[in-house]
Order: sequence, then structure tokens, then C-alpha cells
Amino acid sequence: MSQDTLGQLQIPRQQDGQRVPALRFGDPRVLALLQALCRFAHLLAGFRNRELRPHVATLLGRDLTTYSRGAMTYDLRLHGLIQRTAGAHRYTVTSFGLRVACFCSKVHLHILRPGSASVAPSMGSRPTAPINCSVTH
Repeated sequence: MSQDTLGQLQIPRQQDGQRVPALRFGDPRVLALLQALCRFAHLLAGFRNRELRPHVATLLGRDLTTYSRGAMTYDLRLHGLIQRTAGAHRYTVTSFGLRVACFCSKVHLHILRPGSASVAPSMGSRPTAPINCSVTH
């Protein structure tokens, strides 16, 4: 997957007269969507919105009433990460969607999350005075 492809996902745009929102890497909502997609990618018959949404809400630590069905589907379908099965209310993960979901999830879970924990092990130990990070020669 190229850097340009990932960059395009993070830029809002217009497609067929519809606004396509940015899927910003690092946004907890986006990461929850992508992680949940990885869980449903193996289902040949696809999945329903009502099956995926509880997993996304759980990953976000939110109640289902605060995460709408429309918002989830809107983000995923317009970016080409999922496609609707003709004649049914089911969706399948596209090959592009699977590559994006797996790549972003792995980077977050295996590199960023452990790395950020080593940089700031606890929020209580943050310095109270500014730190000079300038390089002297």
C-alpha cells in the first residue's frame, strides 16, 4: 500500500455529489472501525451493520445509542472499504478495505500503542516545567 493511498483516505473530498469524510489515522473512531473490520473480513456471506456496530462501540468504550448505524456505514462504504451485497442488507470487506484495516490496525496495536506507553508511562509523571529540546552544537 502506497503512502499516497493512505494519504487519500485522510483527506475529505466530494464523490458523486456526496461529501466523503477523512479517515484520519490515529482517530480512535477510525481505529475502532478498522479493527472491527478485521474481525469480520473472513465472513464470505458478509455482515450486517447491526453485527459490526456493537464491536465498534465496544472498542470505542461507548454505548450503542451514541454511535449511529449511518455514521459507521457512511465512513466505510464511501471510502471503498466495504461493499454492499446486491439485494441484501449485508456488506463484505473489499480487498482494499482488508489491506487498509490490517495495516492500520497492526501499526497502531504493535508499534504506536506500545511506543507511546514507553514515552509517557503515566500521565501523572508529566513534567511541570518546560523542557528544552533544542540541540546545541
